[in-house]
Amino acid sequence: MTTSHPIVIAGAGIGGLTAALALAARGCRVVVVEKAERLEEAGAGLQLSPNASRVLTDLGLRPRLAPAITAPDAVSIMSVRRGGEVIRLPLRDRGDCRTDAPYWLLHRADLQAGLLAQVKATPAIELRLGCPFTDFAVTGDGVVVRSGDGAAPLSALALIGADGVRSAVRQQLFPDVQLGFS
Repeated sequence: MTTSHPIVIAGAGIGGLTAALALAARGCRVVVVEKAERLEEAGAGLQLSPNASRVLTDLGLRPRLAPAITAPDAVSIMSVRRGGEVIRLPLRDRGDCRTDAPYWLLHRADLQAGLLAQVKATPAIELRLGCPFTDFAVTGDGVVVRSGDGAAPLSALALIGADGVRSAVRQQLFPDVQLGFS
């Protein structure tokens, strides 16, 4: 699906980089705009369900992530009040398992680094750091995306907002919606 206009993704976090890789795998040109000058992910550990590990494997990330992945034998729910294990869910060698993908544990920074390396190795993806999304306008054949880095507006087939909890894309689409706890 090669087009003259790329798909623009605002935000180079886990969601934005994963979306870029998925679109590139389907033949799309992608431009990822990110306000940060450098990608440095903080955070904690992540638990990735088999659906997530399958997507990442299909996108070619398993070899990059393998050194950082732990695949537990089971998940245990513990009780502080009663003490001890309430229930144990085996994750390997289950006869009734409906998935062929593993359950993964890894650090957020390791996932971000693996995604970034894969994006940089994918010619169909252009990553623009230090390029904050400012606004967009819908046109007859897509959108025009503007950024605060002084670059010319970018004509795009579509815009995907993956720019975080204080999303500038969401703010333009839904200016009256206030952030709240969910």
